Amino acid sequence: AVGVQQVVKRYKKALKLYQKYGSMAKAYGYLNVDRNTIVNTAPIAELFLADSNKFEQIGALKPSKETLRQFAARCADAIDESIKMKIDAMKEMGHLLPISGQGKH
Repeated sequence: AVGVQQVVKRYKKALKLYQKYGSMAKAYGYLNVDRNTIVNTAPIAELFLADSNKFEQIGALKPSKETLRQFAARCADAIDESIKMKIDAMKEMGHLLPISGQGKH
């Protein structure tokens, strides 16, 4: 994925495949993407989907100055306790991938 929209699109595809097959490994395999690729960029998609206003506040990805992973770290840093609670609830409802152990969450 080159940019933020591609990261979110890939995340949504992985979520649909996970919902269909009940296996994150199958979803990643079907997308031909490594688990770590999804995990490392998940904060981008989670913040985008859980709180688009906060996502807009952190500013755009600066491709000439930062990598997607650095941007993902900025997104993870922007996830406060209330957003984390919303993300956790969305995961429980199946609206986000059940990924854990990323940075602050």
